[in-house]
Amino acid sequence: MESSNVGPLPRIIAVLIDGFLVVLLLNVTVLKPNTFPGVIDIRTFIITAAFIVYEALMVFKLGTTVGKRIMGITVIDYLTQGKPTMKQCFFRPWVKLFFGIGIISNTFVAFMGILFSLLNLYKLSTDKEHRAIHDVIAGTLAVKAKPQ
Repeated sequence: MESSNVGPLPRIIAVLIDGFLVVLLLNVTVLKPNTFPGVIDIRTFIITAAFIVYEALMVFKLGTTVGKRIMGITVIDYLTQGKPTMKQCFFRPWVKLFFGIGIISNTFVAFMGILFSLLNLYKLSTDKEHRAIHDVIAGTLAVKAKPQ
């Protein structure tokens, strides 16, 4: 399945599209200005949780998200080459966000998030199957979507 694996650029663009959609939807519907300045902004946690649920449910039901669909990407189970399980679908974005983004206002956590993101990008770019760390941990693979 090597010829149908997806490289880093389309995957990065897909994540940016999905992130933009989640944040836009939340800003229009439920997010209010932070009422406790200096305290961890609860909106960050809402956005993180919403992104995890959005990506997990979309990948489980459709095999893709809006951003991935635009970029022609689908996610499959690495071993079976079929539909990923619900556990894989939730684990994948959780790993991606937990290790990839410093969501707490803490310099060390933010530094570790940036470091993980760079390592993830390096792995994605150099791995012959273009599997990111979250793909390896969740047991998934991003491939080119079959034409419909």
